[in-house]
Amino acid sequence: MTGLEEKHSVISKEDMQSAMDFVEDFSHELEKYPHRIAASKDETACARAIRNRLHDETDAKTRLEAFDASPLLGRGSFLLIGIWYAICYVMYFVSFAGGRVTGAMLTLLSLVMFLGGGSVFLLMYLGNSKLGKVLPKKVSYNVVSESCNDAKNAKNVLIVCDNHDATLGSPVKDFNLVRKLCMIVAPVSVFIFILFCILKMAIGTE
Repeated sequence: MTGLEEKHSVISKEDMQSAMDFVEDFSHELEKYPHRIAASKDETACARAIRNRLHDETDAKTRLEAFDASPLLGRGSFLLIGIWYAICYVMYFVSFAGGRVTGAMLTLLSLVMFLGGGSVFLLMYLGNSKLGKVLPKKVSYNVVSESCNDAKNAKNVLIVCDNHDATLGSPVKDFNLVRKLCMIVAPVSVFIFILFCILKMAIGTE
């Protein structure tokens, strides 16, 4: 906090430092719940820990609000993308067992599966709201706290929203390097797969 900010602040420097220490300490406490994908056990446990801590250390009325969330949206689609990609590769290699026409048809099928399914899974990863309506859902929780001396005659309402995201995590120390490599390797792999499918249909194996 700068001198000017401190001069015009309604919060004392000591209270501000105390709040910052609380947030830092609380963040370390929540590190025991690293795998917080939507509607997972860790996410629910983390939400309860936040509720309990806020309830114990503040005068605010704190509660959990349940809502429906699809665990297959966002990072939850990673596994499905990998499985689908593997199935498409299996179809591609199976095409070598057939004749020219059969092989070309199987290759075309694997390419259509890859492009069609890949597009759907990409939308799932990006959190498409339309897909979210048809995908299976599980219960997730938001933590809501209310603090008001006179709720019936409240004139000024201040709403503070925040989110506590889980980190991706990795057993590899330099995870940023792994992420960069994946961002390079994945598009190259997709390009090679599509190219090989086109060449297989055009040239054949005989």
